[in-house]
Amino acid sequence: MRRTVVPALTALICFMATVLVAQEDFTGSGQVIKRKCASDWPDDFAMRAHCEKQQKEAVVTLQRGKPQDIPDKLYAIVRPKCASDWPDDFAMRAHCEKQQYTAIRNLSGGGPEDIAEDNFKGIRQKCGSEWSNDFAMWEHCEKQQVKAFRKLGTSTTQSPVKSVAGDSSSFLDAEQVIKKLCTNKWSDNFRMQKHCIDQQREAVATLKRGKPTDMQDEVFTAIRGHCTDKWPDNYRMRAHCEEQQYEAVRELSRGKPDDIDEETFKVIRNQCGQKWGSNFRMWAHCEKTQTAALRELR
Repeated sequence: MRRTVVPALTALICFMATVLVAQEDFTGSGQVIKRKCASDWPDDFAMRAHCEKQQKEAVVTLQRGKPQDIPDKLYAIVRPKCASDWPDDFAMRAHCEKQQYTAIRNLSGGGPEDIAEDNFKGIRQKCGSEWSNDFAMWEHCEKQQVKAFRKLGTSTTQSPVKSVAGDSSSFLDAEQVIKKLCTNKWSDNFRMQKHCIDQQREAVATLKRGKPTDMQDEVFTAIRGHCTDKWPDNYRMRAHCEEQQYEAVRELSRGKPDDIDEETFKVIRNQCGQKWGSNFRMWAHCEKTQTAALRELR
């Protein structure tokens, strides 16, 4: 049994159209059908006949108008939406309306019993504002959000990320930092909140590996300090920062280009090193810019 503590669906969309859709005139549907089916099946008369039959049956369905259990306000949204989506395909238009009516019935049932009222109210308002005239997508949005919210609830029981011996950084409070970051960033989107948390945890696992084998201790210490200062509460960006710095160090270690003389390159290296210090990415970029300019001057 689903709770109905959330306000009725029609109350949530009181801002929507209130003018009823007049019974649509399908007088010209015959010509529309013939043109469509002739275009779809120009050299297959059996399929053309089948197409026309399907389209005519769909027109009969559409002519029945509003289902008894669908509120006038919602019918006034569904009919023009599907007509706009499928102007010359009555079969798809009827299918579209059927999907929308099914979604409306499902949405009118309220929230799942395992989701708190306030949480579900936030989900409903978010999805309703994003898909106010597409109830099928509204329902799909709610299902995704509820699924993600349940996963978030499960994730709170996971063991927090712990620091590793030999790693100069402590990640003892990483779990709290991650949840604060992702909750603030995606306060009304539980699906993205869960995705954010997963990404941050993966980044912490990467950072916990510590110093790459080809990095000197003092270089690693400089990089870790630089990226931690730059991204104190975003482990994903911190890990990305460190990877960029390591690549720059590897690039710098290759030394001077073959077409640059030793003395000139030494001047460039000293100048860029003094300017960018522990930011090896900008140091490498500085050297590239200087050597490129030197070549243009020749």
